[in-house]
Amino acid sequence: GGLYVYAGADLTIESGANVSVCQNKGLAAIVNSCKLHIQNGANVSVDNNAKLGIYNSYDSYLTIESGANVTANYNTVSGIVNCNLFTVEKGANLQVEYNSNCGIQNDEHATLNLLAGSVRYNHAGSVGGGLVNSGTAILSDDVELYNNHARLSGDDIYNADGATITFGDTGKGWALDGEPDCYDFITGWYDDYETTRWNAHGDEADLHMVLVAPVNSYTGPLSLKAAHGSIGSLTVCKETLGELLPSDYDTAFTFELTLDDDTITTIDDKWCGVPFKNGKASFTLKSGESITLSNLPAGIGYTITETAQDGWTLLNLN
Repeated sequence: GGLYVYAGADLTIESGANVSVCQNKGLAAIVNSCKLHIQNGANVSVDNNAKLGIYNSYDSYLTIESGANVTANYNTVSGIVNCNLFTVEKGANLQVEYNSNCGIQNDEHATLNLLAGSVRYNHAGSVGGGLVNSGTAILSDDVELYNNHARLSGDDIYNADGATITFGDTGKGWALDGEPDCYDFITGWYDDYETTRWNAHGDEADLHMVLVAPVNSYTGPLSLKAAHGSIGSLTVCKETLGELLPSDYDTAFTFELTLDDDTITTIDDKWCGVPFKNGKASFTLKSGESITLSNLPAGIGYTITETAQDGWTLLNLN
């Protein structure tokens, strides 16, 4: 590949260093066979390589410090393969995206401490688009692991038989990225086993939405996708009472809808009917009009307020 840390060596990429190991044709851009330490403030890129981005070999130790910046993107196989001990400290800026196989592969007897980072948009030819864990993997809530895809099972996480994994809740503001999925908001981890793939939008007989709770430590087969369960809609109507002049029917009344999740933001109005920003959306209705907001997380709480209009009295809102 490009950078090889030999057995018995101890390499530190220091703060302020800029290391680019890209477009190599060997096993990996970086092969660590002993100890590799990437310090706070170091910048390391291992992108667009013919095979792996980073390969941490047997009996080897690799640490990415808080504040270090590391990318392992667009590699033909995996972004990272760990065979011993790989630690990403809280506050590190690790990006593992758009790799053609899984994002991170954690081998049998290996330990992965993933306390920060983004693992997204990776595509696996078999299982575990985001993470394939055959050893011990610990994922903190700060890890963004979603919108990966796998041909057979476990779009985001595949935990092998005998492997142990710890993971928390999905993040607020996460949303699916469209084909082959939808654009709905992510609400949790869902079963994505080979014969029971997650499906929230098919025919009634094909639907499969089984929520899997986060665990402190789980050992055994597990295939997960960051996705959503049932979705709902909300219809808001405007009615006026009293003696109205013809011009009164042209009066536009302004409403603001606030969802209980203030991280929900949409690009435009195509998916929900109105654009949301930080969980809020505004719209106008004339007398007798209504609007239906669709593809909202089922059961989410909300409040609606109407802006006062001169010459009108707000009687009720329900």
